[in-house]
Amino acid sequence: MKLKNLKGDIMNGANYLGKKMNEPDAKKAYEYAEGIINTVREPLIVLDGKLKVISASRSFYNVFKTKPEEVEGKFIYEIGKKQWDIPELRELLEKVLPGKSAFNDFEVEHDFVGVGRKIMLLNAREINGDKPKMILLAIEDITEQKRDKVEAIMAKEYSESLVNTMREPLIVLDKDLRVTSANSAFYSIFKVNEKETRHQLIYDLGNGQWDIPELKNLLEKVLPEKKLIIDFEVEHTFPDIGRKIMLLNARQLDHVPLILLAIEDITQRINAEKGLEKSEEKLKMIADNISDVLLFYDKDHNLVYANSAIEKLTGYSVPEITRFKSKDKFIIYLHPDDNERIKSTWDEFVSGKKSETKNIEFRIVTKDKKTKWISSSISHGQSKGENKNQTGIYVVYHDITQKRESEEKIKDQLEQLKELDTAKTDFMNVVSHELKTPLTAIYANLELLEEIKSNFSEKNINNLNALRRNSNQLKFLIDNILEIARIQSNKFELNISEVDLGKCIEFIVNEMKILADRKKVKLILEENSSIKISTDKTRLIEIMNNLIDNAIKFTDKGEVKVNVTKKDENNVLIEVTDTGIGIPKDKQSKLFEKFYQIHNPLKSEVGGTGLGLSITKQMVELLGGEINFKSKLDEGSTFYFTLPIRYIKEVKK
Repeated sequence: MKLKNLKGDIMNGANYLGKKMNEPDAKKAYEYAEGIINTVREPLIVLDGKLKVISASRSFYNVFKTKPEEVEGKFIYEIGKKQWDIPELRELLEKVLPGKSAFNDFEVEHDFVGVGRKIMLLNAREINGDKPKMILLAIEDITEQKRDKVEAIMAKEYSESLVNTMREPLIVLDKDLRVTSANSAFYSIFKVNEKETRHQLIYDLGNGQWDIPELKNLLEKVLPEKKLIIDFEVEHTFPDIGRKIMLLNARQLDHVPLILLAIEDITQRINAEKGLEKSEEKLKMIADNISDVLLFYDKDHNLVYANSAIEKLTGYSVPEITRFKSKDKFIIYLHPDDNERIKSTWDEFVSGKKSETKNIEFRIVTKDKKTKWISSSISHGQSKGENKNQTGIYVVYHDITQKRESEEKIKDQLEQLKELDTAKTDFMNVVSHELKTPLTAIYANLELLEEIKSNFSEKNINNLNALRRNSNQLKFLIDNILEIARIQSNKFELNISEVDLGKCIEFIVNEMKILADRKKVKLILEENSSIKISTDKTRLIEIMNNLIDNAIKFTDKGEVKVNVTKKDENNVLIEVTDTGIGIPKDKQSKLFEKFYQIHNPLKSEVGGTGLGLSITKQMVELLGGEINFKSKLDEGSTFYFTLPIRYIKEVKK
């Protein structure tokens, strides 16, 4: 018996008993009816004529999460914090029911706090007897049914949309192999429409175009036994669209007598593969005519392909290399000292731990016992074998024996040059010290001559002044040579302390203004940030003196500007800009070399040793900075360098 009928019978029986039985029997009947009601799984409530709850079934309390004391005797619209004050329920109880005395399947949808949204069918009936009027209200929860129905509709729409968005053609056949449906890709690719396709025998489609022996065999013999066919290849010429190579995937559905047939057009792919095979043949011809060795190994270290260059390089034939098996040696031609290193690298690469291309150098020993150096690159790839594509690695060998021999010669020559440079530095150091001794005597005699020069003739005074200038120039040269020697022999010491950069630069500029005024050149401190840095103040002054002195020396008119700014959080930037003669482009690359001068010192009025900028560059770098310049001929130059705000000891090394 259906639940709805059971409820109706209970209500009708209660109504009848209420009318016909005397009070004790009626009471027993009501108790009996109530017992039956409480066994029903669906919620039921009993209302009086004023719509107050007389009683409710256990399922009502369970489903709507409430208790008898919260319900019984309460006005129905007020129970559950007025959750039952539902417009549709009011309409049923106050308008529909009084006119009909019974009502079935009145649908109500409502959100209950703590329970959630419910869709209910309400069945109501008035019970009239000698007692006051009562109303039985049965509630059938159809929320899940509705949801299942909606989900089924959505699932159907989704599956239809999914099928129609598939790029591959798909058709559905019934048990008689007639088309029940097809997707848009099928109609588009095979140039047919829905009207001439649906309900047609598949073999009759497109004027018999699908009457293909392989397809008949698939659908009538193979599929009935297997129920699932994957990648069944069919090749056929269609009058309207030409020759097609297709992969057919067919499945018999278990619970519905239908067959799904998916068609993948692989014509282009097969043609591309054939074209690729031809290209590979051409590439093989090319590979056999290049000097570099090309190899392909599978993941088990087996040599799959080698071009002819391998035999020219090693002297071993491909069969000799392929057949070689040894526990001690990885490849027949590997040098023993490089064997373990190359095998380890190889295993790591093949295992997939390394994915990027790797370049390595190693030695080989040829069949006639000659040692050669090889530069090799290894990368992952695929190669088409007899049956399918193989995953492995590509290896390229390039003979760098001559390059390595040249590098060794250059290395030896560099060592010799280094020794010569050290000897030169030592010689400069010794000579400079030796020159200082007679120079000291010359200065002592110059002081004596200065005391009695009032007795000299004008000519002798001029000679004395010339002697003084040349002695100073010689001292300057010796000091520079000693400075270079100390730097190069790592005997150069720094005295690092905190320096107020702004005040230090201001002092230097003021001191150098005397020199600028003599040449009638303006020396301007344009921007000067007051920053405290840790550096060697003496060496900083020496660097600035060199740069400002050079700027003034090569500026006949105009100005020299000095700028001090904070480059970033860790560095300061100092610039010395002049409007002088500038530096020719062809001279700029050698500007910081020792003894290099732009102008011939014998012909130039400026003079100099050619050591100032070299010393300046090395001192800037020892202080942890970098120096550079920019210049235009006849427009001027800017020399700029950075220094760290905090000196780091490791910089000196």
